[in-house]
Amino acid sequence: MASEERKFKIHIVERFDVAALRENQLKDIASAIVAGSAQAKWWKAADGLRFSLIKCFLFAPDVVCGWITQEHNLEQHLYDDKKQETKQNVDSYEDRFFVVLLSENIVILEWRQFRNKPPLNLPATVERMELILTDIVKGLGVNVAIKLAQIDRETPKDEFIKLFYDHNYQMIQVAVEKFGTEIVSSDVVLVNPNKHLEGAARELIRHDVLHPSISKLVAEAKEDRNADLRASAITRAALHSSQPILIKYKDGRGQIRIRKKTEKGEIDVQIPIAETDTAESKMEIATSVINAIKKIDIGRDIAESAEVNRQLDIFRQTEDKDGD
Repeated sequence: MASEERKFKIHIVERFDVAALRENQLKDIASAIVAGSAQAKWWKAADGLRFSLIKCFLFAPDVVCGWITQEHNLEQHLYDDKKQETKQNVDSYEDRFFVVLLSENIVILEWRQFRNKPPLNLPATVERMELILTDIVKGLGVNVAIKLAQIDRETPKDEFIKLFYDHNYQMIQVAVEKFGTEIVSSDVVLVNPNKHLEGAARELIRHDVLHPSISKLVAEAKEDRNADLRASAITRAALHSSQPILIKYKDGRGQIRIRKKTEKGEIDVQIPIAETDTAESKMEIATSVINAIKKIDIGRDIAESAEVNRQLDIFRQTEDKDGD
């Protein structure tokens, strides 16, 4: 199936205390979002342009996917048969895909740049999602004004080091900058189990620091299911003597995760393009987005519920059969 790249941004839902809600309340909110998208209800912006949710569906009991559609004025540039130029304004709509992960307090919004379409910029879209979600939860007796905040997270060096030495994970890529600008503490073991090589490893690092030729360093594990950079003396030395900017690793489920020094919650997703709008095609879009966001490490798991993983496993098995 053909696909195209789309950009998405992850937002944290503020002022919404999930822990204070019962599980059935989250399911009620999810169901209300789906039901609301099927109703002929529209919201209006200050300029009178309409917006609403459409074609929403449940990916899991507490995970809702769908589109927000927004009206905008479009100036058409036309010519008649005599090549006389004419212009006319028409009302059009633009649809953007979204995912709401209620249990994790996360909303993922599709983001595109539009020229000469101010109502369709990301801040306006976010504000409209806030208004719609606030109205829906208030209709269920949850009196809160929902606010969406884009992720902007910095990972300090000590968190990278803690992640690197966590034996529950398999390190497959480490990237650092400002190589060798910090002293490797004497209590750090670079070579294990061949500890007699420790002194030689430190001399090599000292040589590269005294004769600087490396600015950035990227270490990648071999394409072997057991290969782990944690055993690499060079990688350990780079991590301790430099500024880490990225670690890619596999978690306990074999899911690849990426932790960045600066995480803005921005992801590129290959979205399948279907000729017809079917339940299956909508689920394929949702699967693509949720698979992509699961790779983003923001300091906590995203979309790790058993039901979400069950749905993803179903589609993986389907893809495997199609590939046979």
